[in-house]
Amino acid sequence: MLRIDPESSENKIEYPSVHSEFEVHAELHAAIKHAVHGADVRGEVKAYGTHGLRKTKASCRFDLVVFDRTTRDPVCIVEVKGGKVRHKAGIEATRQGQRYVTFGVPVLVCYGFDDVQPVVNEIKALF
Repeated sequence: MLRIDPESSENKIEYPSVHSEFEVHAELHAAIKHAVHGADVRGEVKAYGTHGLRKTKASCRFDLVVFDRTTRDPVCIVEVKGGKVRHKAGIEATRQGQRYVTFGVPVLVCYGFDDVQPVVNEIKALF
């Protein structure tokens, strides 16, 4: 561990007024690990598809992927947003959404803290 002591206090850190996407990731990750028996949830999972990219470059980096703990097969992809997002025609119409559905597992979208429990319930139903 490394600790770096401050040199001054001329700059201030303000307490955030909203929750970050990272905080939603962390809450959802912990909730899945705690509530879904047989699940192994992993974050920032790279996938190498054929979306016009070289095989050496990841075509997707999923926020969370839930795997079956025994088989290590993917069960679902979870895309996490910090809060409600307005997609012009739904996430399915985005480039990201079009890529995600080509991986053969359901894609769940968590739009902030209010969606954490519904997403966990959906994942439970997949096991």
